[in-house]
Amino acid sequence: QNNPIPFKVMRSSLTTTLEDVIIQVKEMKPDLVCIDGAYLLKSANQKNNNKFEIVSNSSETLKALAQEVDRPVVATYQIKRKTAGNIDDIYMSDSIAQISSIVLSLKEVDPAVIETEDADTIKKYRVMELLKGREGESGKLLINYDMDRMNISESRIIEDKGNEGASRY
Repeated sequence: QNNPIPFKVMRSSLTTTLEDVIIQVKEMKPDLVCIDGAYLLKSANQKNNNKFEIVSNSSETLKALAQEVDRPVVATYQIKRKTAGNIDDIYMSDSIAQISSIVLSLKEVDPAVIETEDADTIKKYRVMELLKGREGESGKLLINYDMDRMNISESRIIEDKGNEGASRY
């Protein structure tokens, strides 16, 4: 409340619908919309219970909303278990990878990347990988992921592949 930039949180539940989100966004006109667990959203009008179609419809609706209100929408989705965690591994829908402008993933760290085998140290890092960029960029960042101290910040570039395909480490 003491921050000069207002930050509002819309409480939701498993019964929150796409229509609820759309109404709130159009009324509040936020600079940025963040939706955690977007794969759980479904339309109140959607009759079909096919989860793939529900997730596809919700991701396409969120993309249309972002374009309509001219604001970025950041949404989280899950990656399929026991996969490499690539763009094709987004759980429940291919449409997310197809219509998203940018796709990032958070992955656990290979101990060789931070040169330690100490489990507590490894837990304090994640690799943030740019799976899809607007101009075809890709790359990886090692980030601090210390939830005890609420430190989520860049540590160093692991791999950077710009839109020209050049790599640097």
